[in-house]
Amino acid sequence: MEISSIMAKQTAQIQQTASLSIMNSAMTQQAAGAVAMLEAMNNQGGTPPHPYKGQAIDLKG
Repeated sequence: MEISSIMAKQTAQIQQTASLSIMNSAMTQQAAGAVAMLEAMNNQGGTPPHPYKGQAIDLKG
């Protein structure tokens, strides 16, 4: 009975360690993706044109 409880504790610890490792890996991948997205946004340059200003000139005045 003592051995089974030790084995159960070790199994739970291994599962927790594996879960933390998977979460750490996922966070690293997400951070890399976020950095790549921010760099892509910075590389686009300049501000976009205004959606309606400058498209037509009113000469009726």
